[in-house]
Order: sequence, then structure tokens, then C-alpha cells
Amino acid sequence: MRKRIPTIIRQTAESIRNLKDKDKQRYEELAETIRTDGSLEDCDSHSRGLLDILFTSKVTRARIDGCTWHSIPWWLAENYEYVLLNRIQQSIASPDMPADPFHYLKQDALSAALLVFPQLVKPLIAAVRENPEFTEEVFQALLLRNLWGNKADLSMSGGKIEKEEIQTESGNVLLVNNMDTAWAHLHSRPLHKIAIFADNVGLELLCDLTLIAILLHYYPDMSILYVVKSDPVFVSDVTIPDIRPTLDALCNLAVDGSNNDLHMR
Repeated sequence: MRKRIPTIIRQTAESIRNLKDKDKQRYEELAETIRTDGSLEDCDSHSRGLLDILFTSKVTRARIDGCTWHSIPWWLAENYEYVLLNRIQQSIASPDMPADPFHYLKQDALSAALLVFPQLVKPLIAAVRENPEFTEEVFQALLLRNLWGNKADLSMSGGKIEKEEIQTESGNVLLVNNMDTAWAHLHSRPLHKIAIFADNVGLELLCDLTLIAILLHYYPDMSILYVVKSDPVFVSDVTIPDIRPTLDALCNLAVDGSNNDLHMR
């Protein structure tokens, strides 16, 4: 809480284009309050979602008990910090100012991912072309590629995009590996609907959409529910407005000839 969270707040403010000095100061005051273990900010009654209500109610009780930022549970503190960041940014949102405080960081993450994505996904596309039937080898390669996209998590890197961190995909370093069980389950009964829970914008979202496209290629009658966050949180977590720019970027890859074998639908 003393370093990573204030760093995220400051880098978020720095990333926002045309942010006025008075609004940048609001970000800085929140960062410094958290760094110095200041008092918890008063909660208002304008909560929008269930999680917002949950965290604000818990923080209200913590304030009554005299707790500070460093004395409440880490999970509560970090989530409430994102609630406050959203409130700051939404209060200044306009046609020229995004309501998502992480909008520009997400743009940068997508741009960085697009530099490596065609090369990373090429073996998967080749495997699909060579295998008319869905094989366990293709399934495991697909899951590994999807799994290692999670390394590009801006909340863990303090908002910094680590390009060298997004290219590892070895299955030998997994602490828990249930791919055999997942494959067996996939073939044990007809699956008409599955849910995929989104995490990060950028490489991971690109890999998620690739996973969905390949599953639909082999199972055209399958329905896939893609679950995203209702509000911006943890810097790079996917929200509904993040989907369209990523789909457009994938379409542009195909149009530009960089990845003609990848067709999203």
C-alpha cells in the first residue's frame, strides 16, 4: 500500500491526456493519503454497483472504528482505492475526457500487445489449419497461450507494460495444471454453453478472443458467455467499452495482411 498503489495512482494521472492541474491534484492527494496511512475518505451515497456498495459499506464501518488505509484488510483497501479513482474520473468525464481513468493505459497495453500478438498466435492458427478435428494438443497449446497472456497485468506492474513478460508460455512452470481434466470434461458430454471470465486488456484479451474464435470454429453451435467487469478496476481489467477497440484491432490485423488466417466473428 505504501508504494505500489500510490505509484499506480500517479501513473494513471500522468497517462490521462489534458488532465487539468486541479484534477491531477485530486489524484495526488489520494496517492499521498494512502502512502502516509491517512484517514479513509468519507463515503458518499452515490454507489452504482453491488461491489461499490459492498466496499463503501465496509469502509464506512472501518471509519467508524477509527481505521486508516494501512490498518484495514489489503483487499478492501485496494478495491476501495479503485472506487475512489473512478469517482474522481467520472466527476470530470466529458466527450473529450474518458470516464475510465485507465483508458490511456489500456490503449498503450493494446498497442504493445499488437506488436507481438501476430507472431504468438501464428502457431495456433497453423495448428487449427492442420487439424480438422479438435485435438488435445491444440487444446493445450491454446490454453497455455491464453494463460500466459495473464502476465501482462498492469495492476501488478504498477501500470508499466513489461513487453518481455508477455512471451513466456511454457507448461513446465505451472504449479497447478488441470488441462487433462478440462479436456476430459469437454469431451464427456455435449457442452452447449460455457463461460469465460475476462481479466486484462491487451494481450490477454486478444488471447481470450482467439480462444473464443477457435472454440467456435470447432464447436459452431456452442454459446460462449464472456464475463467482464462492470466498472474499471485493477488498471487493466476488461470492461464492456474495451471490447470494441480490441475487436477492431484484430480486424485491422487481418485487413493489413499481418494475420490473414485469423477471422473473428
